[in-house]
Amino acid sequence: MGAMKSIEELEERIAQLRREIEDPEELVAADQAWRAAQADAQAAAGTPDEAEAYQRFRDRLDERNRIALPRILAHGEALLAATQELRRTEMQLAKLRGDPFFQPVAVDRSQLFDGEPSAVAMIRPDSSGSAEIFIQSAFGEPAIAFVAEVESDDSTIEEVGVVLVRFEMASPMPLWGVSLAKFGYPNEEAFGGYPGLGVGFDGIGFYEVANSCWAAEIVAFNRHRFPDTPDDLGLRHFVIACKENTLECLATGFSVRRVDGPLPEAVADYLSHDR
Repeated sequence: MGAMKSIEELEERIAQLRREIEDPEELVAADQAWRAAQADAQAAAGTPDEAEAYQRFRDRLDERNRIALPRILAHGEALLAATQELRRTEMQLAKLRGDPFFQPVAVDRSQLFDGEPSAVAMIRPDSSGSAEIFIQSAFGEPAIAFVAEVESDDSTIEEVGVVLVRFEMASPMPLWGVSLAKFGYPNEEAFGGYPGLGVGFDGIGFYEVANSCWAAEIVAFNRHRFPDTPDDLGLRHFVIACKENTLECLATGFSVRRVDGPLPEAVADYLSHDR
């Protein structure tokens, strides 16, 4: 085991890795062009220009792939290894500085599969489409239902079906608890492109944000009206990033269970146990 690296050493390695994985200017331009053409095609849907706009989108996408695929075939493994090292190194730097970073949330397989022994697995929304539904009543705990999959230690990925994740509220007040949730923007692609926000983020998944300042902001705000609010409410910052939506939630913890049946059954399950 090597000696712990300094902030300067980690920053230097991060800069080097970013240079290694940086896309060439030609690919960046082609990528921007096909995304712009895709937006134009979506805007033209149902109009006389729809077919022409869609063909432009296909042409731009083909051009982008013509540039990208040879690079992936020639350097794909090296690019993947550098990307994974960059993620780990950025997390090390964030830990050392006390900055926020994403870390995956693990669950027990026995919570998801009846009769299975206890074993750690990573749960995430289905990457092909999770049909996520955010649920919260007036004084109830925030929750989200989605079609999920799990990845075990041996990298095996299994479909779970519909799961319901309920988040637990802190209770510094006698009649109501503290939690906060926001659902919608951004989709998962936005995190990696925002400096300082995407450290440790690895795409669609279930995360906890270490060193988050969100809970402290809630305490400071609450004290304007409730000066006896404790410094530490035990609130943790969770993020569930789906393909098209993201749920961020402040809670003391969470529970997860598989729901037999389609997504509406998860909503009914939540409502039947709502406090």
